[in-house]
Amino acid sequence: MLRSTTARTLLGTLVIIAAAIAYLPALHGQFILDDDLLVTENHVVQAPDGLYRIWFTSQVPDYWPITNSSFWLQWRLWGMNPTGYHVTNVVLHILNSLLLWAILRKLQIPGAFLAAALFAFHPVNVESVAWIAQRKNVLSMLFFLLSLGCYLQFQRALPAEGGELPAATHRPRKKRWYALSLIAFLLAMLSKGSVAVLPPLLLLITWWRAGKITKRDLFQTAPFFLLAIVLSLVDIWFQGHGSGAAIRSAGGEERLLGAAAVVWFYLEKALAPFGLTFVYPPWNIDTADWRWWIPLTSALAVTAALWLLRNSRQAYWARPLLFFWCFFCIALVPVMGFIDVGYMQYSLVADHYQYIALIGVVALVAAGWSILQRTRIGWAKSAAAISAGLVLVGLAILTWKQSGLYAGPIPLYEDTLRKNPDCWLVQNNLGVALSENNQAGAALAHLEQASQINPNSADALARNNLGVALTESGDLEQALELFHRVLQMKPDYPDAEDGLGMALYKAGQIQEALAHVQRAVRLEPNNFKANCNLALLLAKAGQIPEALAQSEMVIHMNPYSAKAHNNIGIVLAEAGRLDEALDHFSQAVQLNPDDAAAYYNFGSALAKARRPQEAVQRLQESLKLKPDYTEAWANLAAAYAAAGQTAEGIAAAQKALALARAHNQTQLAEQIEKWLQRTQSSDNSSQNSPSQPRVMAPAR
Repeated sequence: MLRSTTARTLLGTLVIIAAAIAYLPALHGQFILDDDLLVTENHVVQAPDGLYRIWFTSQVPDYWPITNSSFWLQWRLWGMNPTGYHVTNVVLHILNSLLLWAILRKLQIPGAFLAAALFAFHPVNVESVAWIAQRKNVLSMLFFLLSLGCYLQFQRALPAEGGELPAATHRPRKKRWYALSLIAFLLAMLSKGSVAVLPPLLLLITWWRAGKITKRDLFQTAPFFLLAIVLSLVDIWFQGHGSGAAIRSAGGEERLLGAAAVVWFYLEKALAPFGLTFVYPPWNIDTADWRWWIPLTSALAVTAALWLLRNSRQAYWARPLLFFWCFFCIALVPVMGFIDVGYMQYSLVADHYQYIALIGVVALVAAGWSILQRTRIGWAKSAAAISAGLVLVGLAILTWKQSGLYAGPIPLYEDTLRKNPDCWLVQNNLGVALSENNQAGAALAHLEQASQINPNSADALARNNLGVALTESGDLEQALELFHRVLQMKPDYPDAEDGLGMALYKAGQIQEALAHVQRAVRLEPNNFKANCNLALLLAKAGQIPEALAQSEMVIHMNPYSAKAHNNIGIVLAEAGRLDEALDHFSQAVQLNPDDAAAYYNFGSALAKARRPQEAVQRLQESLKLKPDYTEAWANLAAAYAAAGQTAEGIAAAQKALALARAHNQTQLAEQIEKWLQRTQSSDNSSQNSPSQPRVMAPAR
């Protein structure tokens, strides 16, 4: 017994270490796609009263309060540092793998450890583990498996059908396991709704173990079914409440054919995990095309054949195959497309959809390998052991490579577009990522491509982001034209009003800019970005008291927002309250260490406060993040000169001048030229150098 326990401990440790290594490339990955909706721009998660709003309001898109509460807690631990979120996901996945091992052992399924290892290293799971937004997957699976394990313990305490009741001392223990199972299932449903498949899976497992399903079994699982139905309806209401637009239009026949194709697609990826991609191309299901009927026909044929052979002595393999096949199919029901979820507007399938269903495949494969390994035929036994080891190594390598794509949004999106070039969503997001990475030309190309692929996007997202990118690149004429076009298409689009306002601000039209941003706030009072920009524009318009009041409101909305602290710092600097401004800039860079604009504003304020050495340090940090930041180079020149480092100041100013000319920043270029002329002609430039005007640009 001791040896067995020690061996299991060593094997478990091996799985933990190997899985952690396989996911190592993703641990320092950045935020991608829905991570902004769920974490970085989720003002409910970031709000001090967020827990109340998560549990007791409809301000979140899905009623998964356990998952959102985990984000609320982790935001206070990690803020804008994604590593902590990634580590948490990996830890949860490893725990799930170990729990799966324990449950398969309890079910006496051969090869339990191998199944757990296959699950831990399978590259299909990378999307669930390496994508922060999929916390709902790994967290709900944890409670799903705990519920299943507790239910198995509860069943173990039951007498056989028609047998004697358990002793009085055992009854509380039996009830305790049942209560724990139900509580764990509740927590699972409050983490993600797709775990609603647990009740039918409990009946399936009961049939597998006992050979039948009795009235008592139905009675015992009834509370689980009730809980699943009620919370599934709550989820459906929340999704409909968030957006009344239809996700896709498909008739019953089309959905049925799609559901059957989904099963075979996921089975293929489970058995041969090659060609995985972040967003798969959409399916054009044609009910008149006979080929679309093949998946449905074959699925029905397989199910019927296994059912008819389930009790055959000759086909002894039919019953376990039927069990695992049914487990796989039942686990996929929530994502078959009978009921639409938001992601299905882009693709009907996704790797993260089969996180639970994969258990059925890896358990069956591992059981087969284990049976081969127990055979008396020497070559078969050796072949099974060697092939299992090679497969695990191969899966771990594939997982390492796949998780490496999640190190940042740009490599992930570029890989996706190589496999699915017509995905407007990824074209759009790649454009945004490139823009934030100071690759304006490439960003514009992808955003334009997104607009061409989906010119009639319901929320005009791609066109709006293209306008933002054009604004950032300095092409204000095109940006203004595009924002006007978006607002013609969708007149009450607050993001477009906000974008138009900021483009007008960059063009020097402060009052017009202020009017549009104020309209954006009226259209969507909780639009955090627009509220931040409103505080900034009020200050730029000289309305300092109003700007300060607006800034206080923004900070109250989200005291953990780097953007809020950055913008209130700008407002306070405009009001001459430099000490307070510096405090807010300091908080901004702590909350988001990757924001070049915040470091720029911090350094410029330090220079204004006559602290040139500190200003140089902060401006250099800004330039590390954004090497072609013209304003930062200009202010760095002034800070160097004020610190007595005239030669360094002249070099920085020359760099700023070259960038200003390249970016068509005519006015700034003229200012830098005058500064250079005065500085270079002065015999005492280190003491009398005029300061470069400080452009307090908003963080975007």
